[in-house]
Amino acid sequence: MSRWLADGQVAHRAELGVFLHWARRERLTTVTLAVEQRAGPRDPVDHAQRWRQARRLLHDETLPTEDRIAGLLVVLYAQPATNVRILRFDMIDATPTGTRITFGSTPIELPPTMVALIARLTADRAGTNRAHTPWIFPGRPWTQPISPGTLRKRLSAIGVPARAAEHE
Repeated sequence: MSRWLADGQVAHRAELGVFLHWARRERLTTVTLAVEQRAGPRDPVDHAQRWRQARRLLHDETLPTEDRIAGLLVVLYAQPATNVRILRFDMIDATPTGTRITFGSTPIELPPTMVALIARLTADRAGTNRAHTPWIFPGRPWTQPISPGTLRKRLSAIGVPARAAEHE
């Protein structure tokens, strides 16, 4: 197994880590893996590309609203999928001077176009089983947040390489 883990081409390493984390938490194993610490983006950030992505996410009506919002949080605010997935509607605060979202303890002003996207998302969910979820990005069941892997796949499908844009 250690040879398999040491191989740079190892498949499903992330999934194995998630599984082992769960198994340890459930006290089913004591197995641990040494993990490579990530120091930041692997490639330099191409700012022109980042702004093209942001403009597309803000204005491309063919993309799902929920994915546009998640993509904007990654592209504009360098939030990793692990942070984006756990955002709740109560983390958004409308004030007389604008609308803010809070990541951790830091409120950040949202551009009006993004606020409109969040309002559209809320309106689209009205009358559905997702209308009462606290999560901006619900998973299945809707009472839970989306998984990081699923969110990364959705972002990748709309051209947002979540891992490259993250500053974890």
